[in-house]
Amino acid sequence: MDCEPACFGPLDGRARAPDQWGMKQFAGRLFGFVSDLIRPNLLAFLGERQILVWAASLVVGALAASASVLFRLAISVVQLPWLGTMSERVAIAAQSVSWPVILLTPAIGGLVVGGLLTFIPSRRAGGPADVIEAQAFGRPRLDLFHGLTSALAAAVTLGTGGSAGREGPAIHLGGTLAAVAARHFRLPEGAGRILLGAGVAAAIAASFNAPIAGALFSLEVILRRISGAALPPSSSRQPSAPLSAGSCSASSRPS
Repeated sequence: MDCEPACFGPLDGRARAPDQWGMKQFAGRLFGFVSDLIRPNLLAFLGERQILVWAASLVVGALAASASVLFRLAISVVQLPWLGTMSERVAIAAQSVSWPVILLTPAIGGLVVGGLLTFIPSRRAGGPADVIEAQAFGRPRLDLFHGLTSALAAAVTLGTGGSAGREGPAIHLGGTLAAVAARHFRLPEGAGRILLGAGVAAAIAASFNAPIAGALFSLEVILRRISGAALPPSSSRQPSAPLSAGSCSASSRPS
């Protein structure tokens, strides 16, 4: 009986040693698993220059949102001479305008737009279909001159009472600015597509005071996928868009 503590003591130490070795082996395997899981994503993150994409998306978002607000202001400026107001409540303002002015203004606007379209090789203003095509086949299809001329033609159309909407020109303008920025930064094709979605989302957010709708539209319609790589750039610059658009008007012109 006197030898029991001496006998069992070493056995307890030897019994604990395998447990400690098993915990170290488990920790090593867990670290290796996590490392193998993170390393490829980290290399892809750095290889695709995602940090630059995220930074560029902030710049593109600010530019697209500002351009969208200027587009809304251009519509109001065009309607000022014949409606006498820059308010977006066009139906109410038109009640005090004589019918010859209401009849002739859209016709004059159509003539001006026709003249503007002669400077565009395709003889038509750009829209969402052009942005989707650029996303699928390449960003060089979106030209800055074409984008600005299309936005001006759309502003004249809407400002003179033409039957059109604000969504299409805003999408095309935001996508054009994003494509130009992607070419300037020499981003790879995949990163350029993400930047294209960022520009479109910011333009919609600023034009309609709808940041969440802008991000979802960009992911579902332009990028046609929802991924971890595309989601941050498509939503990171949204908070400033409603503030910029809110400075134009609290109401929205129906499309």
